Formats: sequence, structure tokens, C-alpha cells
Amino acid sequence: MIFSTGEISEIVSGKLTGPDNIPVSRYFIDSRKATLISGESLFIALEGQRTDGHNFIVSLYNSGIRAFIVSKTYMPGQVADLCPDAAFIATDNTLAALQKLAANKRKRFKGTVIAITGSNGKTIVKEWFSDILGKVSAVLRSPRSYNSQTGVPLSVINLDNSYEYGVFEAGMSMPGEIEKLERIICPDIAVFTNIGEAHQENFKDIESKIKEKLVLFENSKTIIYSPGYGEIDRLIKSDKVLSSKRLFTWTFDNINADVCFRIVSDTGGKVILNVLYRNADFRLALPYSDSASVENAAIVITMLLSIGVSEKIIVGNLEQIKPVEMRMEQKEGINGCTLIEDYYNSDPAALGIALDYLKEMTGRKKRVIISDFVQHRRGQSNIYSEVASMIKKSGVNNTICIGEDIFKAKSSFEKGTLFFRTTEDMLQWYSPLMFRNELILLKGARKFEFEKISSLLVLKAHITTLEINLKNLHDNLNTFRSMLSPGTMTMAMVKAFAYGGGPGQISEWLVRCGIDFLAVAYIDEGKQLREAGISTRIVVMNPDPSSLKVVIDEDLEPEIFSLELLEKFIGELRCQGVKDYPVHIKIDSGMHRLGFMERDIPALLEILKSESRVRVASVFSHLAASEDPSLDAETRKQARRYLDICSRIEDQLGYGFIKHILNSAGIIRFPEYHFDMVRLGIGLYGAVPADMKNSKNVLSFRSSVSQVKTVKAGEGVGYGLTDSSDKDREIAIIPIGYADGLNRMMGNGNGRVYIKSSYVPIVGRICMDMFMADVSDLGVVAGDSVEIFGDRISVYELAERCNTIPYEIITSIPPRVKRIYLYE
Repeated sequence: MIFSTGEISEIVSGKLTGPDNIPVSRYFIDSRKATLISGESLFIALEGQRTDGHNFIVSLYNSGIRAFIVSKTYMPGQVADLCPDAAFIATDNTLAALQKLAANKRKRFKGTVIAITGSNGKTIVKEWFSDILGKVSAVLRSPRSYNSQTGVPLSVINLDNSYEYGVFEAGMSMPGEIEKLERIICPDIAVFTNIGEAHQENFKDIESKIKEKLVLFENSKTIIYSPGYGEIDRLIKSDKVLSSKRLFTWTFDNINADVCFRIVSDTGGKVILNVLYRNADFRLALPYSDSASVENAAIVITMLLSIGVSEKIIVGNLEQIKPVEMRMEQKEGINGCTLIEDYYNSDPAALGIALDYLKEMTGRKKRVIISDFVQHRRGQSNIYSEVASMIKKSGVNNTICIGEDIFKAKSSFEKGTLFFRTTEDMLQWYSPLMFRNELILLKGARKFEFEKISSLLVLKAHITTLEINLKNLHDNLNTFRSMLSPGTMTMAMVKAFAYGGGPGQISEWLVRCGIDFLAVAYIDEGKQLREAGISTRIVVMNPDPSSLKVVIDEDLEPEIFSLELLEKFIGELRCQGVKDYPVHIKIDSGMHRLGFMERDIPALLEILKSESRVRVASVFSHLAASEDPSLDAETRKQARRYLDICSRIEDQLGYGFIKHILNSAGIIRFPEYHFDMVRLGIGLYGAVPADMKNSKNVLSFRSSVSQVKTVKAGEGVGYGLTDSSDKDREIAIIPIGYADGLNRMMGNGNGRVYIKSSYVPIVGRICMDMFMADVSDLGVVAGDSVEIFGDRISVYELAERCNTIPYEIITSIPPRVKRIYLYE
């Protein structure tokens, strides 16, 4: 749906300066995102506590944006000369203007709008429901947890009649907020997930918070909730307007409801759930056993049944549902520790989610550091008795509690729990020798400044970081999976320090995402993963013949690429008394790297047929040019040669095995060769050919400015003074150099970085530990963020500028650069 700037001005009751016929189909409040898609885009300049969108107007204009909503206090005339053909719509309140635009789009929408509110589970319910409904209907959902006064309108504004459903979250932290969201969403169906302690400090009691949320339901046709939450049930049924609507309910209790659930069994991390609906019942196996996920699944099932989605669709998809990642950061800590930082929501329910995540991580002791809960009004003893019980059941070995309230409840906790009244008290007690080889969850309210604790426990103080967005990694995995036939397996390559991402953390995450195999280059990489608690099948692509005993000891599966290696491995198996050990046979189908040539196959078969100590788990090969269309004929020749050899091996052995030949690029370009399994490497990280449009960036290489100085005209910069200018310049010094993986070819203007919403050139030669950039006229100061590659500068761009490939760029970042793992 396209509006003109004139139409938008009328909708928001603004004053238009400039053209009234500029078309607009996209809306942005984040200047960083607006520059990515400039055509038909409108930028709404919001004024926040830390940033003012008006400051970015000129740079956005220079990037191609031609339509702006601005505050009346901002004078468009001041930039008219700089933005001569732009349209400025001046309003009293730019946020209100955004909300009016979204409300207008909602009124024009002919489909069904669903709103989800509640204390917990909104994002997970929205994502699972939308994933399943999306199998049969066109669904627009709010991205991530966009449930605020800005997030909701930015979601709703994308509605158009190509969708059948719109699904949106509605959150609140203060009275009066839901009323504004209701005017924007105006839901046909409203869902109340549950009620808990989140943001309770802003309401006098639970009833007042429920009533606030129920404002969202006033104009809906259907209300979905559980009468098991008695206060919600009472307030809905006692309200004349709400009680007159269609009430569609669910329960685990023995009370009347439209949909009734019963847990049949709870074993092995799975729950068998029985669903009774309209005198018919069905069962499904949920891939989770924690109570929060089971409740979320029940809400999703109820929502789907309420709009007539079939039992077959529900069961077939919910049994395969994938996790929705939490917004946490995982960092490498001192003395072999791993930190999991979660400061976003300070209440027992949020702690329970974090503890569930911690519980799934195996192989090391676990420690929790928590603070008082500030978002509640319940009795202190009840709160902390519940917290102590949760921690005990989660298998935590050590607990540190900080705060006056939790200190008073110390009798509820296990013997050995440490208590401090303030964070400063804990820091005075702290010694690095007390933390070793642990998983440490930091779960504290913002006012306790747990960042101070984190700064002591994080391994490195180097301000340069490589951020790994695990949510995007999971999304990329699922994008590749969507290309595959049902039953096709996936192998993830985690060699070379997991392409720079860190093998332990990346592998642990991929296992949670359901990867079938992991693959490493060397035996010690596989051993490291086993020591980190990874139990998934691991293939070693280049096993050292002198360390084959370790392969067996660590239950690794070797790639066999030569007769000599096969005979040595069989000899080691004989010494160990092992039979039927899985091996993976590598075929050289034309790349001429490791692998059996066609002439080697008869000798290979002779050994395999006569030897019971090995069993072929897979036969595979590697394409030499899967990404190059000019060599497609050679790629197909390789595939035919590989298939011919597989057929000979299968005929002679008398049993089947896994076949795989494709890497990331091959998966996209040669679907006919997906076979039984595919191998994902750099494609998981978003570094894929341009024809995979849904790929998301995973790796972001960042730092911050150390110093800014003025360099006079005519003066050079850096070693050899190779870079000078005829103008005075402001130069920023950034602490990344070639020792951090920054290629020296980026120097002397060949490379660029992103600072202060602008692309700036690198000047001078790259030093060992730092480089310089020209930031003239940008107002850059020490501490400003710098992106070397990430969302705004692709790793492909860096590779092209350095005459290399993305693999070299990301695998060149050494372990001294701190890795930060993001969950959203």
C-alpha cells in the first residue's frame, strides 16, 4: 500500500513543506535501517533521551531518503538548501504521528488482527502461532518483541491486504500505555497469556494491572484466556462488555473450558500432551518439558483451534517447533568460565526461563548470581522461597545473592549460598581464583549494576569484539532447511574455530537447534567439543594417523580418504577390540584435494568387504566450484562421477549409507543433489551468494574510538606518513590492527568503516594494534562505536577490497578478540 507525502500529511494532521507526490511504502525510525532501503522510504524523526532523529536528516538525505516526519520545533528551512527536493511533514509529536499512520493502515486492513498480551510468553506464543498458521495462510507478525509504543506501530504499519492475518504483541510497563496500543491494533481476537510480577512496581496490585491489559480487549470479537488464572477469569466475566464477547478458553485444570489439556507423560525432555476439544481428542509430543513451554504450546493450540486450523496441521507442526531464543549475551570468562548475562527482566518468571536455559548446558559446574527482584509487590518470603526452590531444582552448584530483600530471606536458600547487601560488597569479596571452569548466570535488576561484576569475570578487557547473533544463526539454518526435502539431514562445519565464532558456543547452540552432525578439521577440535559436553555425532575431516586412539576414546567419526589411513584405523580398532565403528569415506570426484580416486575404489572395496571392524556411515565428496555458474558443467560431471562410485560401493557392501556432496552455495544452486544430507559452513553466518535473499548477518566485528585528534593540512598519518591531505582533518584512532585480523590492504583509503551513522575511509597504514579513520565534520568522540563489518558493511565487501574471500576474513580474527554471543 503506497501513500503520497500529501496523503500522509493529511493522515497525521501535519504541515507539509516540499513535494506532495513523493511515494512512500516503507517507514523507519532507525537511521541505520533507513539507509539500507532508500526508495519510497519515510523517516520519522523521534526524539529520545539519548538520541534525536533530527540529527540524522542530512545524512539520510544524502543516502537517498526524500520524505521525513519532523517535529514543528525542527525548522525544515534550516536544511532546505541541503535537501532541496525533500518533503518535510511537521507535527506536534512525531511518535503520535507514527501511531496515527499505523492506525490508518489498520483500518484499511480487511483480514483478521490478533493481539497477544500478558506478563510472559508473548513473543514465543506469537512466533509459534505465526509459524504454524503461516503454513496455511498469509501472516504478518510483529518482528522479535516489538510490543512497545514504537514497536507496535512499526509492526502494524506494514499491514496490507496481501495478508490474511496480522499478529502483534502488546506490552506495557505503565498505566495508560495499552489504551494507545488498542487504538493502533484494534484486534479482532485478543489473547491473554498469563499474569505475573513483571512491571508490578507501577501498579498498586495485580487487579489493576489486569484491568489495564483488558483495555486491549474492549473492541475485540473473541477473547482467549485460561480460567485457571482466577483473577483474569473473574474480571472478564464481571464486565458487561467483555463477558458478552466470544470467550474461548483453555485449561489444565478440571474446570469447564473450550479446550482441555492433560499431560500424559513427561520423560526424556519431551511431553506427551492430550488435547480434548468438542468431544474429540488428539495427542501430540512436544519437544520440550519445561512448564513455560508447555503452557505456551497450550495457548498456541487454543488459538489455532479458535480459528479453525485442523488437528493435522497443529500436530504436524507443533511437534517440530523450534525454540525462540532469549535475549541474553554469552561471553567467554576468566579461568575457563562462560558468562551468561541476562539483565532484561527482573522477576521470578524470567529467572525461571534463564535457569531452564542454563539447565540444558552440560559438562561444567553452574553458578547463579542474582539480585533483589524489583518488579513485584508480593510478600518477600514467598518470592524468595520460590526462587530458592527454582535454583535448587535447576542443578546449580553455587549461588550468590545480592540485595537487602534477598538477604532477609537467606534461610530459604541452600547451605553454602553467599549473601551480600550491595554489589559493592560482593566486589570487595571477589577474587578471580574463586571462579574456575563454571557456567555463570548473571541475573540482576538494572539498579544493581551487574555490569561491574561482568567486567571482572569477562576474560579480556580488549574493547574490540566479534558479536555472534545466535538468533540469526538459527534463522539461517532454518532458511537452508526450508530448501530441503523432509528427512534430509544437516551437518554443520565448525572447523577453524567455527569460522571465527568459537567452536564450543556455536556447537552447543547448533545442537540445541537440532543439527544432525558436526564436523571439525582435526582430532583435537573434536576432543575439545567432547570436553565441552557436546554429545552429537562429530566427524573429523583430517584425522592425524598418530592420534587415532583419541578418535575412538572420544567417540569421534573419522573421514577416511586413503587406503593407508583406513588400514591404520582398522589396526587401532583391532587393538581396542572394537567392531562396526562408523567411518566416512571421502571421494575425490574432481577437486583433487583429499579423497579416493576412482582407480582406488576396487582396493577400497576389498578391504571394506573383508573387514567387520568398520562400517561405512557415509560416502561423500566436495564440489570444486558450486558457486560458479561458468563451471556448472564441471560440477555436474563431478556429481555424476560421485554417484557412479556410490552405486558401486553400495552394490558391493550390500547396505546403504548417507550420501552428501553439497556445501552452502551448492544447496542453493543444485537442489537435485541434496541427497541424504547437506553440509553447512559459512552460509550459516550469512556469507552466501546474493541469490539467497533471506540470509541474515550473524557476525559483527566492532570496536570503539580511543581518541580523536586534528591533523593539519599537509601532514601525513601513520607509518611512513603515506596519507596526507590539503585540508585539516579529524582523525579517529580505533584499537584494531592486523594482529586482530584486519587486513593491511584496508589501509590508505582502500577500506572504510561505519562510525556515527556514516561510512568513513581508513587513512594511513594499518598498524599491528590500531588503525586511523577520517571522521572530519561528524562530531565523533572517544567511545563512539565502530563497525568494521556487520549489518552495514558486509564481509563480502571487505573480501573484495582485500582481494580475498570471506572465509579468510572471518577466520583471521584471533582468539584475543572477545566473542559476545547475542540472544534476542
